[in-house]
Amino acid sequence: MADRVSPDRTNPRHMSRAPERPQWRMKKVSLEKRTIYENAAKRGLLLLESRDLRQVADFDKQATEACRAGRFNRFGGGIARIGGRIYRAARARDIRRPRNFPVEQGVYIFSREGSTRCTVHLAAGN
Repeated sequence: MADRVSPDRTNPRHMSRAPERPQWRMKKVSLEKRTIYENAAKRGLLLLESRDLRQVADFDKQATEACRAGRFNRFGGGIARIGGRIYRAARARDIRRPRNFPVEQGVYIFSREGSTRCTVHLAAGN
């Protein structure tokens, strides 16, 4: 069995040839890309507060219902440390495609994001 897989049994030119390089290289892109790639901005800490979440931010019922239905999504954003706990957070410009939903200025705080129990709080004026 070991005799069949030894390098002596293979084609001698198989291991000795270098990979062939093309004779020419493209200098210019011939086809413009139409796809726009967006990278999420990683902003870090957006809000730091020692009080409880309910004292800092108001419960946003309309945004919560839209988040549970998948119509209110965070793209990028950062985190918020409130009352010793860490939550995912986003500013108004970090909300991705809010369908039929007006986005207010402030910091949106998400808990249990990506589930049917998603809740959204809005800390306005930050």
